[in-house]
Amino acid sequence: LSERPALHRQAGVDIALQAALQGSNITADQIDLFELYSCFPSAVQIYADALNIADDNHELTVTGGMACAGGPLNNYVLHATVRMTNLLRKQQGTGLVSSVSGMLTKQAYGIWSSAPASNFFFADVSEEVAKQSPAKIVDANYQSAGVIAGITVNYQGELPQRAIAIIDIDANTRTVAYSEEQALIQSVLTDEWVGR
Repeated sequence: LSERPALHRQAGVDIALQAALQGSNITADQIDLFELYSCFPSAVQIYADALNIADDNHELTVTGGMACAGGPLNNYVLHATVRMTNLLRKQQGTGLVSSVSGMLTKQAYGIWSSAPASNFFFADVSEEVAKQSPAKIVDANYQSAGVIAGITVNYQGELPQRAIAIIDIDANTRTVAYSEEQALIQSVLTDEWVGR
């Protein structure tokens, strides 16, 4: 996570989508049913943005979401694919199932249709993603100034325990730092720290 050039999105979401659509010979607006992997809200938002359906009236799930049909790092995509298959057997159309592989580390799409296809298409776009989105270097020993790129608070039960920040040192290098100082943690919980 700390090596990502942008913490709020992943280039592979768009690159994998374009490969899946080209391989299926369709456009995103020809997809009738969606199951966007819902391990956390940002995953749904990132995929919906890529599909240009974020502010639309599209249903983003055919399972009810992960809370209704599984959990992260289990076999949720298999559940979603089976549900999509059942729906496409009952109605004509095309469905898309997305997956994220953990912390949005490997993006994937399955496009399914009730119409017969001439062939099965598979593409691994990992090399293209690495070229377009080179990883940042993380310097674990850096001890000077930087700019906060992302920050969160870890809890121990109900109590905030630690603020953890990913800090940009320069255009290519980052570090990760934490604090257990309660006054700072409370400030992180109430104020915007990104960009400081």
